Amino acid sequence: MRRRMAVHGSWVWGVLGMVALMLLCGEERTEAIPAFARQLDAKCNLCHTPLPPRLNNLGLAFRRMGLRLPDVDEAGNLIFKPLPARNPFDTTSLITDFRYRDERGRPSRFDLHEFEVFSGGNLGQRASYIVEWEWEEEWEWDMSEGQLNIGKPTSSFILRAGRIAPLLWEKGNHQRLTLSRPLVFNQRVSAGSFPGFWLRDTLIGIELGGAWNRLTEEGQVRSLFASVSAFNGIDLEGEPALSDIDQSKDIMAQVVYLWGESNTVGALWYRGTGLGEDDPATPADESSRDRFNRLAVFGNWRMKGGTDFLLGWMRGRENSRGPGGVGKVSSRGFFVEVNQAFGEKVALVFRWDDFDPNTAVEGNTRRGWTVGFVYQPHDNLFMRLEYQGHKTGAAPRTRDITLQLQVVY
Repeated sequence: MRRRMAVHGSWVWGVLGMVALMLLCGEERTEAIPAFARQLDAKCNLCHTPLPPRLNNLGLAFRRMGLRLPDVDEAGNLIFKPLPARNPFDTTSLITDFRYRDERGRPSRFDLHEFEVFSGGNLGQRASYIVEWEWEEEWEWDMSEGQLNIGKPTSSFILRAGRIAPLLWEKGNHQRLTLSRPLVFNQRVSAGSFPGFWLRDTLIGIELGGAWNRLTEEGQVRSLFASVSAFNGIDLEGEPALSDIDQSKDIMAQVVYLWGESNTVGALWYRGTGLGEDDPATPADESSRDRFNRLAVFGNWRMKGGTDFLLGWMRGRENSRGPGGVGKVSSRGFFVEVNQAFGEKVALVFRWDDFDPNTAVEGNTRRGWTVGFVYQPHDNLFMRLEYQGHKTGAAPRTRDITLQLQVVY
């Protein structure tokens, strides 16, 4: 049985615990910084704007070019420099996540929410790898991918395979400033006995794509990334499938363009299949079969003064057939987010979510606000305080307050 370390109590215990951990970390800036910054002898804000884990365009280009940093040679031409790892410890980061959470109608709790081991680096001049394990009630394999880049810095062919993060545009999903994801990533759309699909998970598959990069007169990199991917999809429980259980691959096509410090725009199309299990005695070929697709557009615009605007829109359709099928189910949703940075250590986040899992049914649209405060007092220390309130139809409004302390090495 899964078990989480938790202490139920009041807000006082949560705040006292956070303060104690901060005092243990000391008041001076720590020397150790996360793996990539440690190798590059750089600060976090080189690749993160306004604060980690949100990647700026330099960080996105670094990620897509196989963990190689954009630079210029003596002649002023664009190059991508590999990481100067000297030993396995240079490529590894440890992340500890403590949280205090207070939800309306539930006991509050302070716990070790997650422990993560992350490693990523170069293998020669063209290959790279990322491996990630996390403990959240139990140890889980979250990501394990290999990447091959072939070509010139200005135009490169990219091959990725393994259990990979499928989205080229990550600012609203894994590299978000809020603790919670936008609903368009975090809400399943179920159809009959089919458990539903979301775009938040890493998936097992292969990706073929390309990158076209150029250096502007201001010294910034403009990049266009495009790819087509094939995935195993999800299993009967709605989790990433280890094998292709329904004899057909999920297909995803996407494109992302980067310009300026953080400006991005992208689009994706996903088409997949799934199975629903009506009854243990029902033969597999008589269970419900679902074909689903997702069409989405996302973007980020950064203004002078440290203000970021993010927008995401998604539309989906499930076509569930068989004994447990319910026919066609259409869904749609969007989010709008505003981030305001105050210097290099503090940011405020405001996000509005609107998500309708079935447009044919009245009163099931979920919408509401997320307000967050992000503070990075040290290279290794992050604090987040978040309020989230959502309302679905005539149901009472939910209220969720979370305080996080994250220690990163």
